[in-house]
Amino acid sequence: MSEAYDLRWCAGCDFGFVAPRPSPAQVGAFYDFAEYYTHTAGKGDAKPARQPLSLSEKLRIKLAWTFDKGRVLYPTTEMMLQDVQHAVQPAAGKKPRVLDLGCGSGSALLKLRDAGCEVAGIEPDARAAQACREKGLNVHAGTGEEIPAALKEHRFDLVMMHHAMEHCIDPMRVARNVAGLLAPRGVFLCEVPNNHAHGLRNLCGPAWHWLDVPRHLNFFTQASMEKLMAAAGLSVLRTQHYGFTRQVDPAWLRTERRITERLNAKAGKSVRPDGGDSTGLFAWKLTLRGLLLSDEQKYDSLRCYARKA
Repeated sequence: MSEAYDLRWCAGCDFGFVAPRPSPAQVGAFYDFAEYYTHTAGKGDAKPARQPLSLSEKLRIKLAWTFDKGRVLYPTTEMMLQDVQHAVQPAAGKKPRVLDLGCGSGSALLKLRDAGCEVAGIEPDARAAQACREKGLNVHAGTGEEIPAALKEHRFDLVMMHHAMEHCIDPMRVARNVAGLLAPRGVFLCEVPNNHAHGLRNLCGPAWHWLDVPRHLNFFTQASMEKLMAAAGLSVLRTQHYGFTRQVDPAWLRTERRITERLNAKAGKSVRPDGGDSTGLFAWKLTLRGLLLSDEQKYDSLRCYARKA
């Protein structure tokens, strides 16, 4: 990919964005340069085999997990069901209606359907949407900006976006579309990378795993996410941060090392003083500093819950 993009930051909004803004066709092309995870029918269904961990890596992960009080790395089925149970108030005798916007392989929808929810999905990757339909799921190819016609008149008790809003060209339009899809008292659950994270701002910079320009077009913090919800006419219920232990996981750090090496090669110099050492001092420095940080600095993700009035 030869195009150059600027990442601009609005201090007043506490929000970052890629400029110039790409067209929908350009966005589609961003995902053709690698075997992006949405390109396979079984995406998200199987986890790659892990490399054996060294004693030092095991100790580091154990330390991070202990001080993180066992906070989960990724949303579990139990968490998703709790989101439904705590946020959704369907009419008596009715199944909770859940829409997953950016549903990927449909793995979350399958679990929620099996737990008794009425589910639907929207997925930009047409191949993935077709794979979902082959699993018996009501999934449509589309985007948050362009809601499929078949779903426009439906109303949902819960709309979920897990690490999808940062990919959207027009997040305000997406949030307003979601508000229009919510049933009265319905809830929007939106989860994005946390761009106040210490790993991004003070350690890794452009090599941070979840910066991912230009696939990520929007860079949220708690403040900017809550402003987005309010501008869409939604009332924020709560915002949670999570995702620390995975930042010191060798797989995460190896990815950052590869990004660093490519940036160094392109720039002809070191873009990080430590060279992105994912196995030694850098990894331990990140772990130990993380034990002392606030949630807003420590965690790599934030999850915002907002309700339609």
